[in-house]
Amino acid sequence: MWDYSFRQFGIVQADAYIGRIAAVFDVLAKHDIGTHRAELGEDIFSLPVEQHMIYFVPSLTVVTIIHILSQSQDTARHKPWR
Repeated sequence: MWDYSFRQFGIVQADAYIGRIAAVFDVLAKHDIGTHRAELGEDIFSLPVEQHMIYFVPSLTVVTIIHILSQSQDTARHKPWR
């Protein structure tokens, strides 16, 4: 993701984009947000961020990031999810 952003937009934009996505990780850890994605797995959730979708599994103590995909990517091609 960073490499693509760097090639397309330069280092400043690439760093900023990754920073915005990484900031969402803290939000995921502190708030009960996201869309339940039962079709991918019982405990899998997703949240759109910028042009990407973060797929994650929340628990009481940790949030596990499973995939970060471009919103245009087909989720079915990225199985297994766990």
